[in-house]
Amino acid sequence: VLLNAHLDVVPADEATFRIREQRGWLCGRGAGDCLGNCTVLAQTLIDCVGKARVGALFSTDEELGGFTTKHMVRKGYYGRLILVADGGGYRVGYAQKGRLAVWLRAKGKAAHGAAPWRGMNAFDLLMEGYRKVRKLFPPLREGDEWHDTASANVIRAGDAMNRVPDKAEMFLDIRY
Repeated sequence: VLLNAHLDVVPADEATFRIREQRGWLCGRGAGDCLGNCTVLAQTLIDCVGKARVGALFSTDEELGGFTTKHMVRKGYYGRLILVADGGGYRVGYAQKGRLAVWLRAKGKAAHGAAPWRGMNAFDLLMEGYRKVRKLFPPLREGDEWHDTASANVIRAGDAMNRVPDKAEMFLDIRY
C-alpha cells in the first residue's frame, strides 16, 4: 500500500499564514487542505511498522503540478493499492477528474502606447483566443462537479505601462 498526500498550500498573502484559535481549534493556512491528512498518514505508518507493507509519499509541490510524485513513480515507487489523502469533504472519493494544464500564448507587435494602431496588441489577441476556448465548455456552476471546466488562472502581458505588448500568455486549468 502506498499512501500519498501533499504538504504545500496554494500561494497566498503572508497574513493568511498566521495561526489562530477558534472555539478550541487551531486554525491556519492549509488546515482545511491536506496537512491534517499528512498527520493521519504519518500515524498510519507508525501503526503499521512490522505489521504491513506500507509506504508513503509526501510531496511539497502538488499545488504547482505534482512533479515530485511523478518523479517518484518513475523511480519505481508504487503500490498495488494507492490511497491519496486529498480532496474536500473528508470523505472517500472513488474517482477524480483529469487535468490538462495549458498555456495559451499570443504574439503581436509592440508599439508605443500613444500610437497603438502601429502595433498589434498581444493581450487583445490572447483574449480573443480565450473567448473561443471558453465556448467549448459549459457555463460554470456549482452542484455538478463532474462537468468539464476551464479556468484562466494566470495571465501575463506587457512590461511597460506605455507600450503595447507584443507577447501575452494565459495558463488554463482544464478539468475533465
